[in-house]
Amino acid sequence: MFLDYRLPEPKFEVIPGGFAVTVYATVKSEVTDILEHDPLNDPLNDRQKKVIELIQNDRFMTQELMAENIKISIETIKRDIQKFQKLNLIQRKGSKKTGYWQVIKNN
Repeated sequence: MFLDYRLPEPKFEVIPGGFAVTVYATVKSEVTDILEHDPLNDPLNDRQKKVIELIQNDRFMTQELMAENIKISIETIKRDIQKFQKLNLIQRKGSKKTGYWQVIKNN
């Protein structure tokens, strides 16, 4: 499951009196690479970076939930999604109803 979300495997340690499990967030370098992607000299604004982060954190995130989370209109989310697809930053996998978003790493 961790690999599905491109997260490092958790770390298990024996410590005095028990054990500890460390769960890591998204690897910062991958997030930075995606967010700084600029193939057409068209940098992403803060809102668009937030949309990419939402997709990275939940690939099943709907456009409606993105709009609600960021507090912007669904039309703005749709324009951002179209831009990301045109820039080859994300792609839709599966059907509209049961599919998910996939963030595409830089080459």
